[in-house]
Amino acid sequence: MLTGEQVRAARALLSWSEDRLADEAHISTEAIRQFENGGTTTRLATSDVLRRALESAGAEFIAENGSVCVHYRRDAAEEGPPPRLSREPIDEGIPPQELTAENDD
Repeated sequence: MLTGEQVRAARALLSWSEDRLADEAHISTEAIRQFENGGTTTRLATSDVLRRALESAGAEFIAENGSVCVHYRRDAAEEGPPPRLSREPIDEGIPPQELTAENDD
């Protein structure tokens, strides 16, 4: 899972504002602000969406010596604009509290 510091570093490498990342990742600016500040809404799903958006623009997260560095892949910029992420909602299935014998697949 990414940390808030890594997301801020990747945004700095890409010269992206919080609004730009929010647009690319299809989440709210407030969610990004809370994630970067280590707020209570930090979730694995948010981390994954942010990682995909940042990596599609050329950011690369490299694990070395127990930490994760952020690197810029120049080839991503030469390929043209990054692909937009789908705005379709992620199917998270049936919430556990709504599981019954009838809907158990």
